[in-house]
Amino acid sequence: MKRSTCWVVSVVTATIGLLSWAWADKPSDDKASKSNAANKSITDNAVRHAALVRTGESRYDWKWLAARCDKDRDSQISRREFSGSANDFARLDRTWDGVLTADDFDWSTDGTLCRQKETTFSLFKSTDTDSNGRISPEEWQALFGKLAKDKGYLSEEQLEELIYLPRVIKTRKETQNFDSIANFLDDANANFAPKLPQIGELAPDFELKTADGQTSVRLSSFRGKKPVVLIFGCFSCGNYRTYSETLEEMYRQRKDDVEFVRVYVREAHPSDQQKPTETNAKASILVKQPTTLIERCTVAGQCSATLNIKGPLVVDELDNRVGRTYGGWPDRLYVIDRDGRVTFRSGPGPFGFSPREMEQSLVLLLLDQDGR
Repeated sequence: MKRSTCWVVSVVTATIGLLSWAWADKPSDDKASKSNAANKSITDNAVRHAALVRTGESRYDWKWLAARCDKDRDSQISRREFSGSANDFARLDRTWDGVLTADDFDWSTDGTLCRQKETTFSLFKSTDTDSNGRISPEEWQALFGKLAKDKGYLSEEQLEELIYLPRVIKTRKETQNFDSIANFLDDANANFAPKLPQIGELAPDFELKTADGQTSVRLSSFRGKKPVVLIFGCFSCGNYRTYSETLEEMYRQRKDDVEFVRVYVREAHPSDQQKPTETNAKASILVKQPTTLIERCTVAGQCSATLNIKGPLVVDELDNRVGRTYGGWPDRLYVIDRDGRVTFRSGPGPFGFSPREMEQSLVLLLLDQDGR
């Protein structure tokens, strides 16, 4: 966490420094004093914010994989040493360098993977104007047109701006809204069970109905058969929408070997209780907090249709009992093995909601259960 804190502080400090240099005249002593006080406040908030950003927990990690596959003990695993499929190797190789190392499993806030993810996430979210988790040709062309204007092309510098500026803007907005972010997560924590499911523990059982009310899904029914990926989220959560297609791709690729169950929980940003988020307002996704189970099922159906969700989706009861038990609000990910035990638990959403991190744990679980 110390390294995570340092990275957040450094990003915030660097961003504020660049913005100050670009926008301000040479400050007077009074201005400098106010600026120093503001920077101190931002730094204090950055430290506070860093404590809220957490990676997941897993039974499987780099050390587990290295002990199993690193035959020559050179701290890296080649494709030849890896006992799984080429596709699984590619999904684990998050740095795309053709070998697996500890860096491929470092999801800490100051790690390469997190910085890559945050950069692409910011660009994706700003481009996906209807916020359905998929960038259409029209949305991509609109972004190109916005930057190219009458020139009809982009320079190298403009491409750099296209890739990295959204992350700078996102960081700046986060520094300005630390209090509301902290309050949001405090509210989430207040609605969690006193003790969330731990790695290695039997996952708490539940039975919920699908949005159409036609089918019931009982978690324990999968024991002894397949691992389960639990996906908690709701329509009004922007991060849930952004990563939805990534999760659907995983479902399409692994549905024969893994059960994917989405659990629809209470709204994170209901339009009747708070001002819409910038993303929700831009995409005209204005969802009231359902007051009946039928209303929640209706919204869940709208969410499924908008995001093109094909995998199973069940709806939590109005008392949010399953979401509370699993800490699944505003969104969260779990992997449960064939014996019904928790093998991965993501950090709390929205910051800890990382399908790529979850997928690595899932790949290693499948490798382990198949004895490869």
